[in-house]
Amino acid sequence: VYICSDVSWGGKCEHKLSPLGSSEADCTQLDATASSIGPDVGFHCTCTNAFCRSLLSDGSDTLELDYPGSSNLLDTKNGNFNDKINSYLCFKADPVDAEDEDEDEDDDSSDSSDE
Repeated sequence: VYICSDVSWGGKCEHKLSPLGSSEADCTQLDATASSIGPDVGFHCTCTNAFCRSLLSDGSDTLELDYPGSSNLLDTKNGNFNDKINSYLCFKADPVDAEDEDEDEDDDSSDSSDE
């Protein structure tokens, strides 16, 4: 996971290697200073503003990310997560989903060549 203290991958950045899984032992704690965060290619991460679990029943305190992640945590699909992520868990992405996306892109490109 690539984590930066400023938006647009700026400020102090680090690449964290983390265990994969869903148990608390696999959780990586952060210091709630991230403004950009992105999983490596082929990984999916669940970021929370609590310790490795959502505290709100609607999931609004959880941010799901795939590569390339979010370069601006001030504006995510779940609102402002800037300087609020305290932990994350990562999983290997399902290769079937990636293949489906590739096929969809191939279908789109073939449609545009017919016009």
